[in-house]
Amino acid sequence: MDKRQHIKVLIVDDEPSAAQVLLLLIERHLPEVGQVRQATTVQEAASLVRQFQPDLVFQDIVMPEQNGFDFLSSLGRIQFEIVFTTAYDEYAVRAIRFSALDYLLKPIDAAELRAAFDRFLEKRRHQTESDLLVQNLLQNLQQRGQDNYKLAIPTMQGLFCWSQLPLFGWRAMVTIPISF
Repeated sequence: MDKRQHIKVLIVDDEPSAAQVLLLLIERHLPEVGQVRQATTVQEAASLVRQFQPDLVFQDIVMPEQNGFDFLSSLGRIQFEIVFTTAYDEYAVRAIRFSALDYLLKPIDAAELRAAFDRFLEKRRHQTESDLLVQNLLQNLQQRGQDNYKLAIPTMQGLFCWSQLPLFGWRAMVTIPISF
């Protein structure tokens, strides 16, 4: 299966020339990207986020109508990763608080772009693995007909154990501390 068809990127930048340079860098250095859309206004970006549903957004911060942080806040729940792209370094702390995947200073360096994208791919891979584990757990919990069902989940505090014995109709939960 071609990985290109799955990764959708949105570039949000009020400077068309900066957006075009980033597009060229993506085309040249990120062959995994399947589709790219560009927005030069926050209104256009909001529409594209809803319709295009990007996986990764390269977001400029300083824009005429609304800054990148306010725009992203206005979206509500964000279901994509964010890489801020800006010529200003004073917004880095705010970007970190916004859970940005990365913060690239213009002019964007191809190696830094690649590194940010590799972090995106790694995070996406881990999320996919976590989703599969949760899906498997839910399937196991929905199975009926087991007389003595037990579940153990490792946590940072120890081992979380859950047991249901239908014969007596009781459930037990306990966390067992484990030292390493």
